[in-house]
Amino acid sequence: MIYSITGEIIKKFPNKIIIQQGGFAIEIIISRPTYEELPDPGDECFLYTYLHVREDILMLYGFANLQEKELFLKLIGLSGIGPKNALNILSGVSVNDFKKFILDSDVKSLKRLPGIGEKTARRIIIELKDKFTEKELSELTGNAIISEKYKSLAKESIAALESLGFKRTNIHEIVSKLIQENPKITIEEIVKVSLKKLSKF
Repeated sequence: MIYSITGEIIKKFPNKIIIQQGGFAIEIIISRPTYEELPDPGDECFLYTYLHVREDILMLYGFANLQEKELFLKLIGLSGIGPKNALNILSGVSVNDFKKFILDSDVKSLKRLPGIGEKTARRIIIELKDKFTEKELSELTGNAIISEKYKSLAKESIAALESLGFKRTNIHEIVSKLIQENPKITIEEIVKVSLKKLSKF
């Protein structure tokens, strides 16, 4: 597996770049957001990479940051979504916005992305919703990571509130703050206070 690559950009296009690495000129497939972050031809760049191997072809995909690569890997792990479709999705939305669509079960926004219909959008939500880490949730909401000791409390509280139809990103933000402010708080108290706060969204 080729984890990353550093080299001089020879040619640069919105969907791919050619990098000089040693005695080799390597073609790397990229998303639009990665293209926009790369320097001009003649400059050196660094990319995280993923080598896709098929019987008849080897294709190297590049990413300007690790978050984009990790989301790409999550997407191609889903049935029916290959590297090309995953890259088209990443070209149409930022990583954080895509995660918010998933966590908020926002089918309407997902359907606006290239190659995603309603059935695919609902399947992506179902399969990816629980695969985001506590760190990713914290980055989205701007809250500190909930300690291991209180994860069970947070998980049960979030599940209870989510079953009432509230958005996961809003729930996580409120629940995180309540647990941080009062570690002895109960699930019943969390739900009661959260309901009042969530009614304002």
